[in-house]
Amino acid sequence: MNVRIAIALVLCCLAFAATAQTTIGVHTVSIHAPDHDENNSNFGLYVQHKQVIAGFYRNSLDRDTVYAGYVQPLGHGFDLMAGLATGYDKR
Repeated sequence: MNVRIAIALVLCCLAFAATAQTTIGVHTVSIHAPDHDENNSNFGLYVQHKQVIAGFYRNSLDRDTVYAGYVQPLGHGFDLMAGLATGYDKR
């Protein structure tokens, strides 16, 4: 999926994200061990409203990823997320 389309989708989500139950976040970096030439600069954005999350980033295979999912709070600062993501087919 084109990054411009992903940005437009996230911006549309932001338009509906006007309550205190909404989080807007930034994806930054990852660390792979052992390192096998994976992309560690995974910049992107996400929006979480209540327990629904959607976002995009540059994945470890150096491809664009767009995702959507459901977040289940576990307590003590931990959440579990399940969803669907693009961009992870075989090289």
